[in-house]
Amino acid sequence: MIDELPMARDAEIAALGAALADSDAVAPLLALSATDFGDPQHPPIFAAIARLDAAGSPVNRVTVHHELRAWGELDRVGGLSKLLALEAEAHIPAAVPALVSLIRKAATKRAMLELLESAAGQARNGRDAEDLVGELGEAVERLKARGLNVGARSTSWPLYDAADEWGFPAVEFAVDHFLPLFGVVWWGGLPKRFKTLMLMTVCLAIACGRPAFAGRFKIHRRPKILYIAREDGGPRLQERDGDILQPWGVTPPRGAIRFVIRPHLDLMNPAHVTWLVETCRREQITLLVLDTWTALSPSADPLGPRDQAALAAVVVQLCEDIAGTVVVVDHSRKNRPEGQALSSADIFGPPQKWASAEHIVMLGGTDDPRRIEVFLEGKDGDTGRFLLAVSPRGSGAEKFTYAGNVEQLAEDQRAVGDANRQAVLDTLIANPESMGVGELVATLEAGGRKLSRDTVQRHLAALHKAGRVRQSGAGRTTRYFALAVIAAEPSAANEADEA
Repeated sequence: MIDELPMARDAEIAALGAALADSDAVAPLLALSATDFGDPQHPPIFAAIARLDAAGSPVNRVTVHHELRAWGELDRVGGLSKLLALEAEAHIPAAVPALVSLIRKAATKRAMLELLESAAGQARNGRDAEDLVGELGEAVERLKARGLNVGARSTSWPLYDAADEWGFPAVEFAVDHFLPLFGVVWWGGLPKRFKTLMLMTVCLAIACGRPAFAGRFKIHRRPKILYIAREDGGPRLQERDGDILQPWGVTPPRGAIRFVIRPHLDLMNPAHVTWLVETCRREQITLLVLDTWTALSPSADPLGPRDQAALAAVVVQLCEDIAGTVVVVDHSRKNRPEGQALSSADIFGPPQKWASAEHIVMLGGTDDPRRIEVFLEGKDGDTGRFLLAVSPRGSGAEKFTYAGNVEQLAEDQRAVGDANRQAVLDTLIANPESMGVGELVATLEAGGRKLSRDTVQRHLAALHKAGRVRQSGAGRTTRYFALAVIAAEPSAANEADEA
């Protein structure tokens, strides 16, 4: 075990004090994250500053004091006297980038020591050397990517001249169209739209080494996964896990995907967020799933812009801290206007949630309960819309399969519907004495076209509205006849006949 970890405590005090004393010091300080602070009193203070800034509120000793007290963190950090002591040690804002660099260097050293300790434990426990060296190398690269000179980098960005020829790499995907390699992914839909089932299938496909999801969407990278499941209990998740894995005949290797089941976790609690980051760093996890947003932020107002902005900032920072992807499972609003297509506008709550996402996956229902609509939106403006078929529970079949482009399928369905409607009309024309719904269903089936009673009634209603058929009687005695062949009103006896 590591007894003493590196800490830039004086730099932490000076940087936090600067933010309390001068608002110009806040922006460079926010290049850090709460987990970069080694003194356990400092992460809650930093988190309070970050929340206030995200909400557009002023940052000073008074507002931070109020924020800490509102969150029940004031005693933990040492009370008002601690804030006064920090303010007394404040450096000028111009010095904060250098202080931030010192803090990040110490945090990087701590992360490296923890990584090496974890690797040593795995080596002693018989972990394959080649796998261990590969994962250790990737973890070191991620630490390097986070950068040691954060202060210098945080206030310097490349300039792009319009006279130059610009070139930007395409978005990298772990799973084509569904999961980018980096950034926040919003994964939304109404209840019973297979949100969790689909996301678990994608994650297990990554972990099990499957070549693609739904037989179509190629899997390019295989990050380690941490799945935080707040709503579903262990038996439910285990049942889904078995149902997904059954057709593959494999299980994921140990460590490829981890589940935390029904934790009392709150994304508004800095200590809980710190645990997430430290766990991901220790286990070299770069794909974090939060299922669901509201269940994992019980202290936040789901419609309050201030709380939602603070939560969005937390999730974006989580992405940066784990140098990977955070998938947020969320509920859609229930009042989509009739006729409006499924889109990112269905995300429930304030727009800060949409703004924080690099990628959006929305799931919607269809007339077929075993087919769902998928809408995808990237921040570059690209969108996609298609259908996936869902196999019944326990069927032993692949859980999700590609069912086609929405527009093409809708056109195909309209063509089938038009043909069926014409068949109903032709049957009535061929039987000018009038027919009941039951007679129509039987006659159509005898001719090789099997339609349900409800389907025939819908076609009759549409033909009646279009002025192609007339009906007489009511309820079960209703009779239909085609206007094109009417010679006289049907007799009362015919009107009374039951199909």
